[in-house]
Amino acid sequence: MIPAIRSEWVKFRSVRANLILIVIAVAAPLVLSILISAVGGFGEFTDRHELFGVTVIAPSMLATYLCGVLGILGIGQEYRHSTIRVTFAAQPRRSIVLGAKAIVYGLFGLAVGFLTSAVN
Repeated sequence: MIPAIRSEWVKFRSVRANLILIVIAVAAPLVLSILISAVGGFGEFTDRHELFGVTVIAPSMLATYLCGVLGILGIGQEYRHSTIRVTFAAQPRRSIVLGAKAIVYGLFGLAVGFLTSAVN
């Protein structure tokens, strides 16, 4: 399983579309949070938790959606370009390959979620 995870990590880092989506997934919620904080009138919010939800959690949901798109592209691109055949030739058990993909993209999504929430 470890070699399959390493292989998926190399594939994940080497695709240019992934890098672009990563930058957008971190930068867009930050910009959105700054705009909400700068423009929004917060006089109607009496609860701190409500204010936190509007300025931090809501923009972070954008990163969640973009990480979902990243995961879909991770599998979809391999099937579209038929490069999944090489992966399955190297590791014939599909469950290991798909599990490695789920682990890599899931852990990365968690990392982006924590980073986005911390930055916002």
